[in-house]
Amino acid sequence: MPSTNCTLTGSKHRINQPFFLLQHITHITRQKKKKMARRAHCLVLPYPAQGHINPMLHFSKLLEPQGVRVTLVTTRSYYKNMQRVPSNIAVETISDGFDEGGIVEAGNAKVYLDTFWRVGPETLAELLEKLGESKNHVNCLIYDSFLPWALDVAKRFGIAGASYLTQNMAVHCIYYHVYLGKLQVPLTEHDEISLPALPKLLPQDIPSFLLEEDRTLIDLVVGQFSNFDKADWILCNTFYELDKEAIDWATKIWPKLKTIGPSIPTFFLDNQCEDGQDYQVTKFKSEECIEWLDDKPKGSVVYVSFGSFVTYDEEQMEEFASCLRECSNYYLWVVRASEENKLPKDFEKKTEKGLVVTWCSQLKVLSHEAVGCFVTHCGWNSTLETLCLGVPIIGIPWWSDQTTNTKLASDVWKIGIRAPISEKKIVRREALKDCIQEIMERGKEMKINAIQWRNLAVKAISRANREASMKVFVIIHSNAKTHREEACEECATIIEMEVMTIKVKVTRVKKEINIRKNVTKDQTLSYLHSPTHHTKMEKQIKAHCLVLPYPAQGHINPMIQFSKLLEHQGVKITLITTRSYSKNLLKVPPSIALETISDGYDQGGLTEAGSYKAYLERFNQVGAETLTELLEKLEHVDCLIYDAFFPWALDVAKRLGIVAASYLTQNMAVNNIYYHVHLGKLRAPLTDHETSLPMLPTLQHEDMPSFFFTYAEDPTLFDFVVGQFSNIHKADWILCNTFYDLDKEIINLFMEIWPKFRSIGPNIPSMLLDKRFEGDQDYEVTQFKSDKCMEWLDCKPKGSVVYVSFGSLATFDEKQMEEVAFCLRENSSYFLWVVRASEENKLPKNFEKISEKGLIVTWCSQPKVLAHKAIGCFVTHCGWNSTLETLCLGVPTIAIPCWSDQSTNAKLMKDVWKIGIKAPFDDNKIVQQKVLKHCIEEVMESERGKKMKNNALQWKTLAGKAISDGGRKEAGSVNTYLDRFGQVGPETLAELVEKLDHTFSSGNPMMSLLTSRFVFIYFPK
Repeated sequence: MPSTNCTLTGSKHRINQPFFLLQHITHITRQKKKKMARRAHCLVLPYPAQGHINPMLHFSKLLEPQGVRVTLVTTRSYYKNMQRVPSNIAVETISDGFDEGGIVEAGNAKVYLDTFWRVGPETLAELLEKLGESKNHVNCLIYDSFLPWALDVAKRFGIAGASYLTQNMAVHCIYYHVYLGKLQVPLTEHDEISLPALPKLLPQDIPSFLLEEDRTLIDLVVGQFSNFDKADWILCNTFYELDKEAIDWATKIWPKLKTIGPSIPTFFLDNQCEDGQDYQVTKFKSEECIEWLDDKPKGSVVYVSFGSFVTYDEEQMEEFASCLRECSNYYLWVVRASEENKLPKDFEKKTEKGLVVTWCSQLKVLSHEAVGCFVTHCGWNSTLETLCLGVPIIGIPWWSDQTTNTKLASDVWKIGIRAPISEKKIVRREALKDCIQEIMERGKEMKINAIQWRNLAVKAISRANREASMKVFVIIHSNAKTHREEACEECATIIEMEVMTIKVKVTRVKKEINIRKNVTKDQTLSYLHSPTHHTKMEKQIKAHCLVLPYPAQGHINPMIQFSKLLEHQGVKITLITTRSYSKNLLKVPPSIALETISDGYDQGGLTEAGSYKAYLERFNQVGAETLTELLEKLEHVDCLIYDAFFPWALDVAKRLGIVAASYLTQNMAVNNIYYHVHLGKLRAPLTDHETSLPMLPTLQHEDMPSFFFTYAEDPTLFDFVVGQFSNIHKADWILCNTFYDLDKEIINLFMEIWPKFRSIGPNIPSMLLDKRFEGDQDYEVTQFKSDKCMEWLDCKPKGSVVYVSFGSLATFDEKQMEEVAFCLRENSSYFLWVVRASEENKLPKNFEKISEKGLIVTWCSQPKVLAHKAIGCFVTHCGWNSTLETLCLGVPTIAIPCWSDQSTNAKLMKDVWKIGIKAPFDDNKIVQQKVLKHCIEEVMESERGKKMKNNALQWKTLAGKAISDGGRKEAGSVNTYLDRFGQVGPETLAELVEKLDHTFSSGNPMMSLLTSRFVFIYFPK
C-alpha cells in the first residue's frame, strides 16, 4: 500500500508518514494524554512462546506512555498457564485449534501449525468483530511476523498492520533469500553461504531449519515474507549500530522497516520508562536467586541458561553438571522443572559454590555485578540481553537461529566464544571448562567489547531516540474533545507548511486518513476559501506523468497507448526515451512531450554497444543517473510509469518521493514463468522436458521462452527479464497489458501475490474497438515510415488476404525468407507482407514487391491492417502486441515464433485461446514453404479454420467488453487507476472535507467516499 506523503520541495520539511500513524508535529504533554477520554487501541499478537511474547510485550509497554491502549492477544492454550501479566495490559485470546494443550496436544509442529493457520484467522476475525461491537475499536494490530495471516485479517477489517520481526536482521536476510529462491533448501553440511551484508557462513553457522528435510519449520520462518509488502510497518527488535550493514540492505528492500530495539525493560539501561524490572509475562515461576548472588564477588559467577525451549539429553546434562562441579567458579544454572529429571542423581541443587533454579529473572541476573560469564543457547532475546547488559558469553546453540546468533557474537560482535561440539554433537565437560576459563580468566577483550555494546544499546534506547522512534506509532483515532483540538492544531500546522512552501507537489489522501475526522468543517473551509489562498489555488495544474518504456517499438506502443488514455483524463504525459532511439523517431503524438535520457550509447544504442551484455550493463548505470537528472530538472512530476524491464527506474522514483507504476509489457503466462524463476522454483537451463506451473498448461521445451535455452551460452537476457521482479513489490501499482477474461486464473493468482496489480489492457488504439477517442487509430510513435497499403486492401474481397509480419525485431536468414516468399507466391490467396528495410536484401532476387496478387511494404499501421475486412489470416512471430491485436481484432493466426516470449504466446494462441495454429519447423529450424502453404490453407479454407475464426471473433467481443467502462471491473482497470490519479481542485477539496467530516461524524470508519487508494490534490506554482 503506498505511503501517504506530503512532499514539500524547496523546503527542508518533509512529512513522510501514513496519516493513521502520525508523527506529532506539535508537542502533546503527558498531562494532556492522560485527559484523553478514548485512547487509541492496539492489539499485540505474538507467536505463543516466551521468546516471542517478551520483546513484543515490552514494545507495547513503550506505546502506553504515548497514550495507546494495548491488548495482548495469545492462544487459549498458552493463556491457561500464564502466571502473570502487566496490570495495565488487557488480555484476549484466540484459538490455535488445541485449546487444552497447544503444540503438546497437537503432537507435532506440522499438525499444530496447519491447524493454527486455519483456526487462528477465524478466531482473530471473531475477536475483532467482538471488540468492534463493544466499542473497543481496534486501530492497529502489531503481529508476530511468524503469523502472516494476521495481516490479511487486519486488512480485511481496515486496520493498520505492523509486522514485528522477533529474530535478528542477519537471520531475516538469510530466510528472505530462501523466500526469493536464491538459497535452495535443504542445504548440505558442506555448503558455504555468501550473502549481502553478512560474513561468510559455514554450515554450523546457518539456521538449523535450512539443513532439515522436513519443510514444516522452514515454511514457517520463510512464510513470514509472503505478504510483507502489505504491512504498514515492519518492526525489528534490534538497534542500528548492531546490524548496520544488514539493516541498510534490508531498508532498501523494505522502506517501511524500523529498528525499535532493544526491546528490554529500560530499567536496566537508561531507566527512562517506569516499566518494571522484567517482562512481566511468563508461564514460569521465578525463584529468588538475587540474595545468593549478592554474597558472591564481582564477576565470579558463571550464569547458565538455555531458554524456554531447548532440551538436552541426559548425557549432555551430565557433561554440564560435571563441568560446573569441577570448575573453580561459582555458578547459577537454570534447569526448567521439565528438565530436572535429567540431572545426575548425586548433583546437589544448592551449595556454597552453585545454585540450580527452575526459572529466574534473567535480566536481573545478567545485570548483577557478580555475573562474569553467560553460558547460553544464543536465542535472540538472550543474545540481545547480554549485549545490552555487557556480559561476555559462551555459545552452545541448539537449533533455529541460535547458530547464526552464535557466529555473530563470536566473530562480528566479538563478545564471546562458541563451545566446540564433539562428533556425537555433545559439548564435553573439558571443552566447556576450557571455554569458561578462557572467558573468566583471559577474556578481558571480550568483556570490554561487551561493555561497548552496552553503551551503544543505552544510546539506542535513550529518550531522544526512543521518542523519535515511538511517536510514529501514535495513532490519532480518538473522538475525545481534547484529542480533537490537538489534532486540529497539528493539521493546521501541516496546512500552514503547505501554503508557505510555494513548490508544493502533491498531497496524497489515503483511505485511512483518520486525521481528517479531527478537523472541523468550518476550520477547513475557512482555510480553503480565505482570499489569500483561494486565488493561489484557482488555477489548477495538470497532473504530470512520465512514461518510460524500453526503447523498442513493441514496448513503446502499448505504453504510449495507455498514456493516451490518461491524457484524456486530464493528465499531462511526457514520454521518455533514450537519446539514441529519439534520433530516428519519425513522429510522436503532438499532445505528448518528449524528454530523453542516456543509455550510455547516445549515437547508436544497442548497435553501438555491440552486445546486449555491454548495452544493458551500461544502460542500468547511466540510465538511472540521467533519469535522476531529468526528474530534478523538470518542474514537477507526480508519477512515473516505467517499463518493468527497468527496475532501477523504481528506485530512482522512490528516492525522489514520486509515485511509480510498473508496466508489464508481456503476457501474464510469461510473467508467471519468469516470476517462478525469480522465486527459485524454476531454473535455467531447463532439465525436464515438461514444465508445470500454477494456472498454466503443461509446457514442452518448444513452448518455453527462448532465453531458457540461451542461458548457458549467455545469461544476459534471461537475467534481464527475470530482474524485473527484483523490487516490484515496492511499486505503487503493477499494470499489465492484458484483460481479465483472457487470463482469469493467472490474474486471480497474481492479485493475491501483488494486491496492487491491475490489468489495464488491451492497450490498442480505441478507434479499432470502442471508438471512444476520436482519431485514435494508431500508436503514433514509430521509427518506421508507413507505406500506403490501405487502398490496395480496399480492392480485395473480404477475408481473402494473408497478412504476414514479424514485428520490429525478429530477423530470419535468407533461407527462411526464401521459403516464406515462395509459399506466398505459390499460394492461391492474396498476401500483404511487411519486410523491414533492413531485411529487404534477404528477399529472392526475382521476387516482385508489387503485383495484383501480393504487396510487400517496409512498414504499415498493423492495427489498421488487422481491422480491415480483407484480412483473413495473420502469419506472425507472436510477439505479445501482435498477439493481443489479433485477439482484439478477431483475426486467426499462423505462428512462426522467433525468440523471447513468442513461443509461449504461440502455445496459448493455439491450445488455450484456440485462434490459430503453429507452423512446424524442420530439423534445421526452418518452416518449409509446403508446410506454411498447408497452414494457410488450413486457416483460410478448412472447417477447422472456421472454428478458429469464430473463436477469434469471440475474443474480439470480450476485448471490446474489457475496454468499455463496464467491462474492466473484474480485476481493476485503467479507470480504476485513473480514479486514483485524478485531480481535485479547491471546490471539490472543500466538498471532500465536508463529506469526510459527515462520514466520520456518522460513525462510518470505512469512508465510503474514498473507495480509491489515493487522490492527488494540486496547488499551482
